[in-house]
Amino acid sequence: MIQQAAPGTSLGPTAVTGDHVYWLLDEADQNGTTALRRAGVDGSGITDLSPETGPNALNISDLTVSGQVVTMVARKASAGLGNESLSKLWQFAPEHRGDGLLRSRVSCNRGEQLCAAAGTGRR
Repeated sequence: MIQQAAPGTSLGPTAVTGDHVYWLLDEADQNGTTALRRAGVDGSGITDLSPETGPNALNISDLTVSGQVVTMVARKASAGLGNESLSKLWQFAPEHRGDGLLRSRVSCNRGEQLCAAAGTGRR
């Protein structure tokens, strides 16, 4: 066991690399956002790559990982109605040097993008 979830926490998909375990969780009583959490495979170094609360919170529904990036299917929590409220693909480069985590949207602007699949490198 890496971490005991609090009562009422919803857990989502999990992904594993040679070094880390990644998982989604909703601890804030279904507030429309989801946290992306990471730990070493030995359970050490638990950290949130994407917070569940705050201005950068996303509603993440799925994730996949490669050796270099975590790719997520996510919606912005406060996007309203329209194209901006549809799911897009986002990537984290958790080992980014210099200014911490590097997060960016990697899908096109129109329509909904679902079902990410990890390739080699950043693909």
